[in-house]
Amino acid sequence: MSEKPSITKLVLAPALITLGVTLLRVMGELLHWSRRLFNPAPGGGGAVVGIVWLIPFFGVYFALRLARSGEVPEHPGRAMG
Repeated sequence: MSEKPSITKLVLAPALITLGVTLLRVMGELLHWSRRLFNPAPGGGGAVVGIVWLIPFFGVYFALRLARSGEVPEHPGRAMG
């Protein structure tokens, strides 16, 4: 079992990626780039560029990092639900 990862090390990369995507989205909306990519409607209206698309990637990232450090749930099926 590895030592527990620090919270800072665990969230630093995802936080920076999320910040980058958010800034890109703000630029795209303010400069009126393609609505398909940067829809200014509330919630993004299914735009391709948005932080909502990061959820499954970061879910897998956090699961792998925590599992590698030995932090696994007693019931993996419940955790995935």
